[in-house]
Amino acid sequence: MSSRDPAYSGPPDAEMEFQLTNGQVDRYPVAWTLPIQDIERAIEFFKAYGEPAPFVSWHDDSAKL
Repeated sequence: MSSRDPAYSGPPDAEMEFQLTNGQVDRYPVAWTLPIQDIERAIEFFKAYGEPAPFVSWHDDSAKL
C-alpha cells in the first residue's frame, strides 16, 4: 500500500529520490508524496489506532494496473 496526493498538480512524471538506510537510492513519483504535516498526523493516527489513517488517499499496490 502506498499513499497518493490527490492535491498534487505538478508534472505527472516528476520523481523524487529517497535514500534508504542501506544507502540505496530509490525514485518515486512526487504525486505519491504528502506534506510533512500530513505524514506526521498519519503516523500519530497509526500509533494511536494501529491502522492506516483514513484521511490519507491509499493505493493498493498489489492490485493489477
